[in-house]
Parts: sequence; C-alpha cells; structure tokens
Amino acid sequence: MVHRQGQEALLSLLKERKLLPRDLAVVWALLPHLNWRSGRVRVTATFLANELAMRLPDVTNSLKRLRTNLVISKVYDELTGESYFLFNPWYISAGSSRRRGHAQQQFKESLE
Repeated sequence: MVHRQGQEALLSLLKERKLLPRDLAVVWALLPHLNWRSGRVRVTATFLANELAMRLPDVTNSLKRLRTNLVISKVYDELTGESYFLFNPWYISAGSSRRRGHAQQQFKESLE
C-alpha cells in the first residue's frame, strides 16, 4: 500500500532537491520485491543496478539518499546475518494492520 502521505513526502523531497528522479526509479525497482507479509525487501544494490541498467555507484548513491531522507532503512539481522531494506511504513506498507504496527516499530528501531 502506497500511502498518500508517502506520495506527498516523496514529491516534496524531489521538489526540495533532496531526492533525484533516479532515486524514484530505485524506489520503483524495490517495490516488486517487497514481501507482502513481512514488508522486507531482500535485494542488493548490484541486483538493482542490473535490473535498472544503471551504474552501481548511481544506485548506491540513490539508496544512500533514500536512507538519509528516511524513505527506506537498511536492517541487519544479527541472528541470521542477512540484511534487507524496509520502506518507511508511513509511506509504503504491507501486510495486515498488526503486521504494519510491527513494521513501524522495526523501522523506528533500525534508525537507532
């Protein structure tokens, strides 16, 4: 679910030049890989670069800007050793209302 607040926030970040149009291409490329139950996105920058036919440094910089502007967060799971992205659940969410509440908490914790 893409929330109106998220759409408005992304447009505002574009207008303020905090995000570039290519950053939205990266958001668009992340969406099909969003797990509808957990809200997790398990892809790498290299994978995204290949998907978008973009240079890896450009994708890496886009991911950095998206993280800096709290559109996404990168989470490192210490138990499994894997990493994944989470969308800001107030912008883009997945799953039941209970799961969305958990995603909000997880997103907050990933920023600490």
